[in-house]
Amino acid sequence: MARKHATRHGEPQVLHTRSDRFFHRGNQWFFVTREGANIGPYDDKCEAQLALAYFVERTQWPDKRALRHYIETGS
Repeated sequence: MARKHATRHGEPQVLHTRSDRFFHRGNQWFFVTREGANIGPYDDKCEAQLALAYFVERTQWPDKRALRHYIETGS
């Protein structure tokens, strides 16, 4: 389900439609990165939300190798 959000810092002042980043398969939860990678599984949506917050914080770092490792392994 798509919804509209305010722009992020550094984005043009245009509203973009963004889809929900969280989804579940069976009893497991995942989130989707901007790059299209599915990260998970997590036991519940709250755990997936915390993992996404951690992921977003890590993406601020300049260490692209650590980011790639996280996307590929989830840790």
